[in-house]
Amino acid sequence: TVFATLIFVVASYMLFKSASALLA
Repeated sequence: TVFATLIFVVASYMLFKSASALLA
């Protein structure tokens, strides 16, 4: 569903932000 996709996108974005913060 669209909702599930939205959750996946948000989770990926949060994970990416976390990784960027750790690498910085």
